[in-house]
Amino acid sequence: LSQARSKGVFELQIRSFRNDLGLTSNGSCCNGFRKDGICSEACRTYFKVCLAHFQADIATNPAPVCSFANYSTPVLGGNTMDFSVLSELPVQNARQNTFYFPGDFSIIIEAWHESSLDSPNQAPTRRSVLISRLAENSQAVSGEEWSVYVKTFDYAELTYAFRFQCDTNYHGPQCAKLCRPRDDDFGHYTCSADGTKTCLDGWKGDYCETAVCLSGCDTHNGYCNRPRECLCRMGWQGKNCTECVPYLGCHHGTCEKSWECNCEEGWGGQLCNQDLNFCTHHKPCRNGGLCTNSGEGSYTCSCLAGYEGDNCEREVGDCQNMPCLNDGKCTVNGHFKCQCPHGFYGPQCEKRAVSCLAKPCMNGGTCVEQQDSYFCICPAGYTDYNCATDVDECQSSPCQNGGRCIDQLDGYRCLCQ
Repeated sequence: LSQARSKGVFELQIRSFRNDLGLTSNGSCCNGFRKDGICSEACRTYFKVCLAHFQADIATNPAPVCSFANYSTPVLGGNTMDFSVLSELPVQNARQNTFYFPGDFSIIIEAWHESSLDSPNQAPTRRSVLISRLAENSQAVSGEEWSVYVKTFDYAELTYAFRFQCDTNYHGPQCAKLCRPRDDDFGHYTCSADGTKTCLDGWKGDYCETAVCLSGCDTHNGYCNRPRECLCRMGWQGKNCTECVPYLGCHHGTCEKSWECNCEEGWGGQLCNQDLNFCTHHKPCRNGGLCTNSGEGSYTCSCLAGYEGDNCEREVGDCQNMPCLNDGKCTVNGHFKCQCPHGFYGPQCEKRAVSCLAKPCMNGGTCVEQQDSYFCICPAGYTDYNCATDVDECQSSPCQNGGRCIDQLDGYRCLCQ
């Protein structure tokens, strides 16, 4: 944690000095002799300024340490000088120093009479007599306003002013707050008048180094490097990074956390790609076979009598296996057929019916209700109780001269030799 030292510019103005009688601090004339209480010749006045850290004994210390500034002016005038009439005040006759300033300070302003005949800038040794001496402790608070003071001595009067203005990027009453505007990888802010950091739009944090993400961006699953963006962490997706990414290769599954694969109903396996309800989804068993799910996407078919194969797809073409149930009569004509007794229907007479509600009439037969039973009106070409048997028109050998008879629905045709 760095601590900034106060830094600014201290400005001092001597606005006016009045020594109407032309006397030194001991009451003697600077030059000439007294006539009617006024010295015959004017003083040649210049000033010495000492600016120091606070010293409690500044008024009595004969050799103060001028830790901030020690400065002498050239001869500025005679007995009375009014610098406030200068057009460029306060620049004229102002002493500026840049330093780390503590707030409390000691100041000494001495007015001197230059007694050497030569210019004080040319004389090898300046011979001077003290006119007045101000030695006080004071305090400066940063700002543009000048603090003006009037000091009266035994024979003179001094008007002076000072102010302390913060150096660039320093703020606060003592310029102790350092704030340098920036917009880079280490911060994004401007500085208010009191040195408070003001984040640029889209940034936050003590040093405005943290970007403000897109509104709604999940604080755990998303992040941003620049304002108003939302970058998803590994395993999350979507505009606001609220949607989990399922396990790679997950087929029929969802997730609540990243990299999960929670299977939908009827699916199993690590990737939810095994159909646990294959029978319902695909109905693989044919010819009335009963399908049973065996798990892990597999199944088995239990075939009715007269059928075989993984899916009961192959018909056993004879009656030896007695495929007809419930006393059905088996006939063979290329493949077996069952003539079902009253009250049963289906390819193997496996279904029981006592009314038309079960739709027992096959091949387009019309069902007619009877008391505690039904009967079927078969379309042309079909017969038996449930219209399950095709009428064999070739049974009467209608083809002559050795022609071969081919049975058709409700008819036949002959292939002649």
